[in-house]
Amino acid sequence: MLQRIQFWKLRVNSDHSASLTCERDEGNIALSQEISYTDFPLESVTLYLADEVLLLPSEY
Repeated sequence: MLQRIQFWKLRVNSDHSASLTCERDEGNIALSQEISYTDFPLESVTLYLADEVLLLPSEY
């Protein structure tokens, strides 16, 4: 069961593949997905889901 606060992290590799993870707590991975191709412009991004509201890092 996922917690009330989830940490979603997208990390883009140099070959434009990526990995998406959802953590219950820092370092406790609940879900992960390998993505074969993305054109996402950043190397990584972390989003926070708290009480059904998705937050940017500056909002958490």
